[in-house]
Amino acid sequence: MPTKKVSEKEGYVSVTSTVVGVNKQRVKKLKIRPFVTDTAHVSVKYGVTIPTQEYGSARVDVMMSAPCYVEEMVDTYKQIRELVDKLISAEVDRIEGGGDE
Repeated sequence: MPTKKVSEKEGYVSVTSTVVGVNKQRVKKLKIRPFVTDTAHVSVKYGVTIPTQEYGSARVDVMMSAPCYVEEMVDTYKQIRELVDKLISAEVDRIEGGGDE
C-alpha cells in the first residue's frame, strides 16, 4: 500500500475589507495544515441582542468553524469556544461604547 507524503506548506491569503466606502487590502502568509484523512468540522456560534435605547437594540453574532481530525473534536471545540467568547465580548464592549476595536 503506497504511503502519502505529508508536508507543511505556506500559502498566502489576501483579505479585502470595506469600511465606510474605503477599501483596504492586506496579504498575510499562513502555514497550511494538510489533512491526510477525512476531517470533522467543529463550529461555535454565539449571539447577543443589546438594548441601545428605548425600544431599540443591536444584534451581534460571532461564528467560527474549523476542520480537525475526529480525535481532536473536543479540544478544537474548546479552542474555538474560547476565541468566540473573547470576540463576542469585544463586540459587545465596542457597541456599548466601551472600546474601539
